[in-house]
Amino acid sequence: MYLIEKAEKFANRIALENDNDVLTYGQLLEQSQSLASGLLKDKDDLEGNRIISLLPPSFDYVVLQWAVWQTGGIFVPLPDQVPSDDLRFLIEDIEPSTIIVENESLDTVLPFADRDKVKTIDDYNTDSVKDLPSITNDRPCMLLYTSGTTGKPKGVVISHLNLEAQITSLQEAWGWTKQDKTLLTLPLYHVHGIVNILCCSLASGATCKIHSRFDPQAVWNEFRKEDISLFMAVPTIYAKLMEWFDYVDTNEQLKLAKALSNLRLTVSGSAPLSTSLFDQWSKISGHKMLERYGMTETGMILSNPLYGERRKGAVGQPLPGVSMKLVDEQHQEIAPGVPGEVMVKGKGVFSEYWRRPGETRASFHKGWFQTGDLSVEEDGYYRLLGRLNQDIIKTGGHKVSALEIEEVLREHPDINDASVVSIHDNIWGEIVCAAVIPRTELLSDDSILEWSKDKFITHKRPRKSLIMNDFPRNNLGKVIKSDLREMFEKLSELESDDNT
Repeated sequence: MYLIEKAEKFANRIALENDNDVLTYGQLLEQSQSLASGLLKDKDDLEGNRIISLLPPSFDYVVLQWAVWQTGGIFVPLPDQVPSDDLRFLIEDIEPSTIIVENESLDTVLPFADRDKVKTIDDYNTDSVKDLPSITNDRPCMLLYTSGTTGKPKGVVISHLNLEAQITSLQEAWGWTKQDKTLLTLPLYHVHGIVNILCCSLASGATCKIHSRFDPQAVWNEFRKEDISLFMAVPTIYAKLMEWFDYVDTNEQLKLAKALSNLRLTVSGSAPLSTSLFDQWSKISGHKMLERYGMTETGMILSNPLYGERRKGAVGQPLPGVSMKLVDEQHQEIAPGVPGEVMVKGKGVFSEYWRRPGETRASFHKGWFQTGDLSVEEDGYYRLLGRLNQDIIKTGGHKVSALEIEEVLREHPDINDASVVSIHDNIWGEIVCAAVIPRTELLSDDSILEWSKDKFITHKRPRKSLIMNDFPRNNLGKVIKSDLREMFEKLSELESDDNT
């Protein structure tokens, strides 16, 4: 196991920090091996048993993750706070042998699981460390659930080989070293927080400072210490940091800007980064944000370069070890400048969807994973146009990218953010609908639609709009567009009733 082998070389270095304590690599290995012995009990190998973690980002989370890997089990991280219906679905889908929770979370889980399966880490205290099984790289190590923005989440089976390939690709591309220190503010049940931040840090002998929850002031305070070298987050977090920056006085802003200059790299992903936010961050930090693109099923696929041009609005070029191509609807490779679906192949690509053989087969074509994302290559850089099934709008015989419309809407002086969906229309087939978050109180539905007439060709122009305080989002800040679409459909129904 790549991470375990690497950690043995960094025994005395600090692996993890929180506000109160530190954990060295040696201590992490010792504690994880002790917990692994407790998890095994009288077994020699857990042989793929699923162990759910409902722990928040913490030392205990990492110790459990490493312990499960060393037993031959499959680590399944879930949100420590999840709605009851979702938790019921996930537990039934996973069929875990064990669910690890904090003491105060026991009552949340017990309605959906046998009492003897629900444990805390303290239940596995042991003074003896037994021989641990030898784990081959082809065995599964994690089950990560897709974000579920368009339907029920699917379990993605990740092997030790997949994980190692994803880590080593990013170590090379982003220049990770043991001198690095990163700050973790993301949840630890998606690939962004788990692989890009936590695992890459620990595979490099670096230090990962853990914040169990995101708080903008706490993050700025970390930057002030001037020992963080890498920071990775989703666009929503960068937007919240900018809001905090705008709130403080000019003298304080100068201090914060100086603190940012000590970072060697800032990375954004998991959702599109607006060009305005790219510019804002660059202006105060002196850093051009490195935007990248990946999926739960594949790890990271594309990235702007560590050295070289980081192009605004683009997600860069294929990462080391990743084969990628764009294809048309007949799976034929297309020329630069023509939009096509992203297809991926490589050691980092997942093996299967958990207990969904039909969906697994349907997601591959001749060994290439079909991402369902539309992209275009422009002068060697790839730019995302959105999801084929939710961001590509077919209106009046044209195919329109919702992401491109959103970017134009963000140029409106009274709009802070925009999200675009489509609904059925008898004349156009589909019409463009824009939900916006206002920057000022001057914004109105009529003003948005009137402004749009001069900004968009007819078939790209929004026909309906909604002004909202915020969009429905998942825990990584991705907009749940299916919820937005339902809102517009209900609005359309109400307008139809008013006209009859």
